[in-house]
Amino acid sequence: MFFFWRSLKAHVPFFNSKQISHYRKSHFLTFSATTSTTTTPEPCSCTDKVKAGLSTGEKSFQKSGLLKPIYLGNTGFLLQAGTRGADKDTASYQQYLVMSRNECGQGVLDLFRFGAYRWSVLEKRAKGTTNPITNYDAFADAYYRIHADEHKKHRSITIGFRADKTLPDLTGNTSKDTYWAGLQFYHLASTFDLVNVNIMDVYNCLQMAKPVTILPGDGIDLTCDYAKCVGEEVKVGY
Repeated sequence: MFFFWRSLKAHVPFFNSKQISHYRKSHFLTFSATTSTTTTPEPCSCTDKVKAGLSTGEKSFQKSGLLKPIYLGNTGFLLQAGTRGADKDTASYQQYLVMSRNECGQGVLDLFRFGAYRWSVLEKRAKGTTNPITNYDAFADAYYRIHADEHKKHRSITIGFRADKTLPDLTGNTSKDTYWAGLQFYHLASTFDLVNVNIMDVYNCLQMAKPVTILPGDGIDLTCDYAKCVGEEVKVGY
C-alpha cells in the first residue's frame, strides 16, 4: 500500500476531486461481458429429426388386411397385426396406431381416455425356442388430440409400442413384420355403459386405425414414447 501511494503521488502530485474523476475515466478500463445460451431439446421431444422419421404411408388395417382376430371376448381381444413399415429382419422399430373420432366415434376415444385397460404386444415363438424373448414395450399412455379450431372428426387417440428383437419374426417375411396385440379392459359394466360402446366398437375402431412406423435414425430414441408427436403430426379423420 505504501509503495502504491508513492507511485501515485510521483505521477499526479496534486489531485482534486475533478482530476480524480478524470483520472479514473482515462486510466481505468471498463469490461463488459456477454453470454450466449444454447437450447437443448427436452428428452423425447418432437424434434425435426423425429418428425422426418415418421413413416405414414401405410393404409388402415381394414384396407391392408393386416389385422386378424385370434381370440375375442366381451372385455378384450388378442389380434395378429402386421406392418409394412418393417419386415421380419428389422431388428428394432416403433409403431403407433392413430384412431380418429370420424371412424371410431367419441365413445371409443373416451374409453381410451378414461377407461381402465391394458395394452400388450407379444411375439409368436416356435416350440422349443430358447433364444432370449424379444422386448415388446407397449407404451402405457394414450395421447388424445383435440384442437378447438379443428372439426371434431379430426380428434384422435394414439397408442404405440416399440420392438427390440432377439431373432427374426417367425410369422413375418421380407415385406412385412407381424406381432400379436392384446387389449384388455377392466370395469367394463360401468365404463361401457358410460360411453355407450361395446368391445366390437373397439375392434372395428382398430381396424380403421392409421399405422405410423418409426425406424432407428439420427436423433431418434426408440425407448421414447412419441405418441404425442405422432398424434399431432398425423392428422386423421378425413
